[in-house]
Amino acid sequence: MNFKLKMVFTDLDRTLLRDDRTISESDYTSMLRLGQLGIIRVIATGRSPYSVRKVIPESFPIDYIIFSSGAGIYDWRSQKIIRRHHLSSRQVAQAIEILLERNTDFMVHAPIPENHRFYFHGDGEDNSDFHQRIKLYRKHALPLLLPATINKSCQIIAIFPGTCYREYLKIMDCLTGVNVIRTTSPLDHRSHWMEIVPEEVSKALAAAWLAEDLNIPRENTMGIGNDYNDEALLEWTGTSFMVANGPAELKEKFRCVSSNQENGFSEAVNAELETLSDQ
Repeated sequence: MNFKLKMVFTDLDRTLLRDDRTISESDYTSMLRLGQLGIIRVIATGRSPYSVRKVIPESFPIDYIIFSSGAGIYDWRSQKIIRRHHLSSRQVAQAIEILLERNTDFMVHAPIPENHRFYFHGDGEDNSDFHQRIKLYRKHALPLLLPATINKSCQIIAIFPGTCYREYLKIMDCLTGVNVIRTTSPLDHRSHWMEIVPEEVSKALAAAWLAEDLNIPRENTMGIGNDYNDEALLEWTGTSFMVANGPAELKEKFRCVSSNQENGFSEAVNAELETLSDQ
């Protein structure tokens, strides 16, 4: 069979990973099948390389990882970073000033490849998700000393409780010269994360760069995700799917498959391969 599908992009948390952060046998087998068909397999995640390795073993059958929401690309086979972006010192300073003015809880991440390390600021009052993330990375997190002088940063993440989306929007309107990516917290699944990254950074832009580098047309790609930070990627890929545990508005926008708990990734892959084999 001459499949037109050449490249598959999948989100990681709550898409390929189940809620217990494991991958089902079915989805693992689907990854193997894609490799046997010569289809490039890419995980596109908000996680850093350090965080990815906590849930994906080195032997896992993938080819590339788009990490930190597109700030970098990792060649999984050679275990080398092949692309990276950073916020400049000016961009970091401007963002910090705005976040401080709005009394926002935030983290400033170190440059790649140490971007699992971060400085944090905020009292975290009524913001348990903020404290939970600091606790999770307690060995790699330090308080931000003011006035702050930071040369460059992979990204800045501001965390808003689920009831504070209006405040999120107000701050987003104040930020210029950067890209703002909306993400539902992978920790409590309610809080809003604002990822502040360079303008040229997103999962979609990283996917487009990688596909062009590998001479793969956009129409020969497939994507699957579960959240707002996947939306631009799924708008870019030739065929796109949203797992059933995604937001209602995105399930209306993209073809819906089963949840991450019920092998949604495999369902999407099988549907696409069957469609192409019938053509």
